[in-house]
Amino acid sequence: MDYKRFRELVTGKEKARVDFKLECHAFKAKAIEPKAELAKDICAMANNGNVTSYILIGVSDAGTSFKSVDNDKLTDDYLQAFCKKAIFPPPRVKLLRKSWPRASSKKHKGKTFVIIQVGPQAR
Repeated sequence: MDYKRFRELVTGKEKARVDFKLECHAFKAKAIEPKAELAKDICAMANNGNVTSYILIGVSDAGTSFKSVDNDKLTDDYLQAFCKKAIFPPPRVKLLRKSWPRASSKKHKGKTFVIIQVGPQAR
């Protein structure tokens, strides 16, 4: 994902195919709630069918404030294993960790965002 696409998703506000989360504590501790919340969000996006959906972590619900993601356990490997174990059938997911040091917006510059791409799913 390039910065231009990220800005399009953030500017477009939340909708059926785009969800914002300021923080995600899944995989950081043994608590079940953050993992359950992530599974719920991934399932919702997977039900969008034959389109790619996105969960943008580090973005407030309103899409107006941004925070660098500091959860180093939020990786593609952990996400893949989690989806295979927690969701049946496991959806197609991909986790990207992105930072744009030269971002045109000061709100995004130097912050690390996690983007989870969900789908498209086979029908």
